[in-house]
Amino acid sequence: MSCGQSSLREHVVRDVPHRHLVFALPKALRPAFRYRRSLLPKLALCAWNAVAANIRSYTGADALPGAIVSIRTAGEFLNWHPHLHVLATAGAFNADGGFLPASYVDVAVLREFFQAPVLLLLLKEPMISPELVEKMRTWRHSGFMRSPATRYPTSTTVPVRTDDARRRVRHAGARRHSTERIPRA
Repeated sequence: MSCGQSSLREHVVRDVPHRHLVFALPKALRPAFRYRRSLLPKLALCAWNAVAANIRSYTGADALPGAIVSIRTAGEFLNWHPHLHVLATAGAFNADGGFLPASYVDVAVLREFFQAPVLLLLLKEPMISPELVEKMRTWRHSGFMRSPATRYPTSTTVPVRTDDARRRVRHAGARRHSTERIPRA
């Protein structure tokens, strides 16, 4: 384990409930980030702002959530698949350091808080057209967020325990891909 991971667990991850969220992109938008990697930190900022806006809607405008955002660019089979893993507090901290819990996350609202700024970012760059944005808004499955319920059942309604949050920090720094998962020709 690197000393950076140890420092995160000891000094950053507070003893409060956390959630693991995964923000994904539709396949149509992934090439924009492949050829303009400088957009990846801006994508991470979109995820942070979405988490903050969502949690503040439950806890109040002055409260500030905590989060660690990890940018990933490879999918399960090492294909180009930019996505973000976010370890976020299940609530927010007020000005005096007290923790205000938010026991529920509406994934549809969180997805919209993420989708709108990402589309705006790509329109400003200009990496996509307004016509594509309008078309994407009609899609039944937007592709903007993998529902945490599919893999992490505790993420949508029940906060993850603190010791689990610390384990996830350790895992985020040491992701390895198995060669057994790579398709053979």
